[in-house]
Amino acid sequence: MLNPKQLTHIFEAKFTKPKDVTRDFIERLTDKMNADGHPDMIEYSVYLNDAGDRATFIIRYKDADVLVDHHDLISGWEILAEGQQMSRPVSSMFVGPQTPRLKDWIQSKSFPFEIGEFGRVAGFVR
Repeated sequence: MLNPKQLTHIFEAKFTKPKDVTRDFIERLTDKMNADGHPDMIEYSVYLNDAGDRATFIIRYKDADVLVDHHDLISGWEILAEGQQMSRPVSSMFVGPQTPRLKDWIQSKSFPFEIGEFGRVAGFVR
């Protein structure tokens, strides 16, 4: 069932390490997110291209404020610093209803990549 408050964050990164190193990092990061991430993070899925140099992260949250809380929670994680050493962000999209708090959080960052913000217009879930 569709929750009209859910927010999906789609993040793309370009990796500089060999595919096996990138895949290992993504698996360890996913395990860490599952064990220690915000409990209202509903989904965390990562897709890697065939070359192993680009990954798309699809993260779904109960609502937009959970994204901000989650980022506050994970900001000091060593594994994220490791990921920043081996990748560069390409784009980030926020899909779903956005709260003033999320909009303020986005505005407070100096993202060096494209940001997209999209609100739902139409659709259905079966």
